[in-house]
Amino acid sequence: MVKKTVVLGSILLLTACNGSDSGDTATNSAITLSLVPSEAVVVSPFDVTQDDASPKSTTQMLKRISAVSTKASPTYSWATARIDAILNGSTPLRNTFTANLFYRQGTNAACYGPNLLYQDHPDGAGGSGELPGGDLLMWLEEDTTGHACAAAQMNSRLAGTRDQSMGALMVIASMVATANANSIALPAAGASITLASEMNALSVPNVTFNSVTLSQTSTNEWSYEVDLTYTRSGVADNIIIGLEHTSSGTRNQYSGVLFYRVDGDQSDFPGGNCTSSDRTLNGSLRYDRNSLTDMSIQSRTGIFCGSGVNGLTSGAGDDTDNMVNASLYYDAGSAPNGWSENFNIFVANFDPSQLSGQYAYVWQAGAGDSHSRVFNVGINAHSPLDGESYAGYGERVGSSVGDVQGLICNWAGPGNSHSLQELAQRQFITQDPTTGLFDASIGAGSADITYAPTNSCDYGGSGSFIYDVDADGDLSDETHAAVTADLMQPVDTDLDGTATIEEKIASRGFTLPIAPGNWPGQ
Repeated sequence: MVKKTVVLGSILLLTACNGSDSGDTATNSAITLSLVPSEAVVVSPFDVTQDDASPKSTTQMLKRISAVSTKASPTYSWATARIDAILNGSTPLRNTFTANLFYRQGTNAACYGPNLLYQDHPDGAGGSGELPGGDLLMWLEEDTTGHACAAAQMNSRLAGTRDQSMGALMVIASMVATANANSIALPAAGASITLASEMNALSVPNVTFNSVTLSQTSTNEWSYEVDLTYTRSGVADNIIIGLEHTSSGTRNQYSGVLFYRVDGDQSDFPGGNCTSSDRTLNGSLRYDRNSLTDMSIQSRTGIFCGSGVNGLTSGAGDDTDNMVNASLYYDAGSAPNGWSENFNIFVANFDPSQLSGQYAYVWQAGAGDSHSRVFNVGINAHSPLDGESYAGYGERVGSSVGDVQGLICNWAGPGNSHSLQELAQRQFITQDPTTGLFDASIGAGSADITYAPTNSCDYGGSGSFIYDVDADGDLSDETHAAVTADLMQPVDTDLDGTATIEEKIASRGFTLPIAPGNWPGQ
């Protein structure tokens, strides 16, 4: 299990954290709540959930809002409340947790990168075909969910990490609650307690806790280690969860790193890059909270080739700070246990009370891809919330610092080129206070997302090229009209003679979030 010592600049010593009777109830409750970083759960700032004070099942609780809903609240608040309910003992782990949370995966929204039919592509030898899904970025302004495409895509891509991080923190919270419920004193500095039998007594469906250890490695530094077996349809898979947490004794100042490792196979974690059917999901979540309104997180998840692969180790460079190694690319010869499918990085500096802040999301579908896809999002502390998103391509995840570096308009079509154009997509969005949906703003200048799927991002109109502009699966309603890309253009703000899209995004007020533990490319 991972080991990490994180030291805050100023630490308030815990005086009643060892299960003794000293201190009043309120103080002990505050200390208990400070031992689990509920607010570090990874949730898209656009994700909203139907309000339901008494959800009947996990399925119902995970129900996402639809376009016809009339009342909603942030899923972030919903998730932290459920972790806290386990932590304070009001909800048993078995009532809200399922180990299947670790197997949930993010997908693309319907509006983002649809499969696209085409005929007589001008960059290749002509003919008809279909561009694969995921490569065309924001293609339609609005998603089938009713969200603007930028919001819908962030929600869809982060859905897996949301459930995985929530599941891991639920188990961690239950360790503290179980110790309290069984009158087991929390360990003093340098000591530990084991809780496997007590956790198994919770009767979590299909789960056997093999080992559960809670330690206070030194004053205010806590280590949680869980080894469990999850059995489905007669197949038993191993799941490891670890947390290294430094607490100040309050809810508003703490830091640490969460890690989880989940065994499965190709049916659990699809992809065709790894030659083995066995796969291991590795996830890490580094967090740093300095005040009531200041939270920073860095989440990394990747699917590694093979069973029981520890993605924190092996390989040079990016294997520090107990985070998943983005640089360990799968190679059948040199790195057979590297990450092979879907690596995701999410970094956010935000206000937990209202979710305004700076966000960057980077993902790469396969280890061999030349670039990653990137979303940069700034959310303003307005009422209602609004903000702007920027989409494009950037460095591979192992070298990323989170910025949009340009656009590739013909990723997989005939004669494709992966040379970055100094262009990007932009969409301004505003939250509807009634439904909670983040709407595509209407009017001139609200979005720049339109382009032709060619190397130049334009089409002169002189040939017979057509493509499925409205993504309805039908080419009969399309024309051969010329297309001039409506995309965000570069500027030269530093006057060095070179205009870049990074400068343009910065000029609109977006600042890349600072990553706890640094971006892979830093």
